[in-house]
Amino acid sequence: MKGRFNFMGVTSPERRKAVKPFWPLPDGADIENIATCLYEQPYRELHYAALDLLERDVKKASESWIELYGHLLCHHQWWDSIDRIASKLVGVHFARFPRLIPKYHEKWMASDDIWLQRTCLLFQLHYKSALDKGLLERTIQALRDSNEFFIQKAIGWILRQYARTYPYWIRGFVERTPLKPLSRREALKHFG
Repeated sequence: MKGRFNFMGVTSPERRKAVKPFWPLPDGADIENIATCLYEQPYRELHYAALDLLERDVKKASESWIELYGHLLCHHQWWDSIDRIASKLVGVHFARFPRLIPKYHEKWMASDDIWLQRTCLLFQLHYKSALDKGLLERTIQALRDSNEFFIQKAIGWILRQYARTYPYWIRGFVERTPLKPLSRREALKHFG
């Protein structure tokens, strides 16, 4: 990642320690604006700080924050930030506001942006028994022929994530679905 982003050289523990005195933010603080300003900076540690801030208040976020999350998904894109936004922000947000899922899922899937499509695969990463299997199947079917490494890896990851929760469903889905080798291998890791 060093060639992709500017780094100040601050480690994650140092970053968390540096921002700790600012928590909690004062009442009325414009968290959306603060996060956006941090994310617009050139340094990766500030992007992470923005995500830290948003993750702390993810359960208080208003429905409109989906636009902010969408904005972040389209800027400074790489797997490390996308995966956090997908599972820890968008995933929690969609669980709180499920009526948003059809609109944004359709919009992001229709884009040619692999990171938005990866988000459609990974937002349910921590849903456990609330997993919408039908939506996940449709998403995988739509993306399974992609030649993008990060799409194939995400397909395998989400299937592997649910291999312990739904082993028969995962095994059956993988057996009847022509997946690329990377996705198949990742999906079946827990099956030995």
